[in-house]
Amino acid sequence: MAERPPRISVLVPVFNGVATLKTAVNSVLLQTLHELEVIIIDDASEDGSLALAHGLAESEPRIRVVASPRNGGPGAARALGLAQARGDWVAILDADDIWESDRLERLIGHADENSLDAVADNLGLFDPGTGTVVGRAFPLDDGDVRPITPERFLANSVPGGRVNLGWMQPVVRRDFLQENALTWPAIRHAEDMVFTMSLLLSEARFELLGWPGYRYTQRRGTVSGEASKVSRTKRSINEQLQAVRLVHQMLPENASSTMKRRLEALPNQIAVTSAILDARDSFGMTRIGAMLRAMRHPRALLTCVIARYGPNSKSVV
Repeated sequence: MAERPPRISVLVPVFNGVATLKTAVNSVLLQTLHELEVIIIDDASEDGSLALAHGLAESEPRIRVVASPRNGGPGAARALGLAQARGDWVAILDADDIWESDRLERLIGHADENSLDAVADNLGLFDPGTGTVVGRAFPLDDGDVRPITPERFLANSVPGGRVNLGWMQPVVRRDFLQENALTWPAIRHAEDMVFTMSLLLSEARFELLGWPGYRYTQRRGTVSGEASKVSRTKRSINEQLQAVRLVHQMLPENASSTMKRRLEALPNQIAVTSAILDARDSFGMTRIGAMLRAMRHPRALLTCVIARYGPNSKSVV
């Protein structure tokens, strides 16, 4: 009799994450939903991550290890793991993050009850400087539920905005991914945005829950201002622009004019946000030059400022 596939495949990409990998994986193994497999994808790490992954697999039969021959970035690593997945559902956990113990049981239970193809939860924002969770990514209460459409996703994904649905880490039915030939793009930044838009444009039934079951390590703490010592994500305007181009290619001819306008506005908004971040991290004439770059796109600058500080900046619209 053939062995039943696991209920869910959890993909854990890692690059030089030896300091946090074990804690992340343990948060999966301690889930109240036990019928799972963990696929650790080592993205050609240069520290002891691969050896640690193999050590974890030796002591836990639910863990498998995939070693990439070359560093391809998070999108490529996730796609490599997905190709090995056997579960009914697929979830992602970055190697410097952790889950609440009942995350999978809650999300998959909600998805099954409501016939969803994908479901995401809120993120608890972990400030690496304070060592504490300092807030939530999305201003929703525990019992809140928001249907996610392409229009809502783009409306809440303005670069630099206080609320950015591009941070969501959905749990997705694997058969939906297979039927629509979906996976993560081989880019190093904004791969989540492209993946989520590919789900939505394929008409995935997708909901966001207000409860935070995912603890997300901020690249720079919103309270402490300190950069994470373990996050490997690097800001790249070129990769962000590539992500926008990929979404443009997926857009159907009958896409709404609002959706098209939002996508067309993203490159200038990305340029503005990049300039603002450069200004924040520089001094003297370099800072002035960065500020002048931001002012080259006044409409995009205004949109980014409103998304950050406007009347709807603290809500999912």
